[in-house]
Amino acid sequence: MIKIHTLKNLQQRDVFEFMRGDYKHEHWHESSIFLTEEAFAFLHLHIYEVLPNFNYFGPNSVDLEQWNKIAFIMYFK
Repeated sequence: MIKIHTLKNLQQRDVFEFMRGDYKHEHWHESSIFLTEEAFAFLHLHIYEVLPNFNYFGPNSVDLEQWNKIAFIMYFK
């Protein structure tokens, strides 16, 4: 089972942050969800389907439809 982290239950800082909307030059948003490297490795093909221009090393803009697809994938895998 894949563990989705929120800021409240995040125990490590080496994670992928999925934030709704455009990048605002800030990190660690309360509304973001976070994936560990292991969880991302398991889901990366699905994430690249939703975000074909996903930047592994930089910020990504995610619209509401994409956000919902990613959240759905994470919750039901």
